[in-house]
Amino acid sequence: MIKTTMDLSCEYEVIDLLMNIQIKSRNAFSQMGASFKSMFGGKIGSYDKLFKDIREEAIMCLEQEAVAKGADAIIGIRFESAEVASINAFQVCVYGTAVKIKK
Repeated sequence: MIKTTMDLSCEYEVIDLLMNIQIKSRNAFSQMGASFKSMFGGKIGSYDKLFKDIREEAIMCLEQEAVAKGADAIIGIRFESAEVASINAFQVCVYGTAVKIKK
């Protein structure tokens, strides 16, 4: 499956707009460690891993939906992220266009 943030230079048929949202949080110990780390500055590895995991899961779900609709590529992929402060969680939204490449 081709997945790209760009448009394709070949001809294709648009199948559908795809979107997936993932919302996850770290456990309480990771939260406390990150809070402590933020007081002194520096990289917060637990959040790096959290965002990477959320992004990969969202892309995987997007790809599964595209395959189910008969697509062989997803173009124009975009990401948005936000903190859901009321529940100490993070949201990642990924969206793109499922297409069938014309041979």
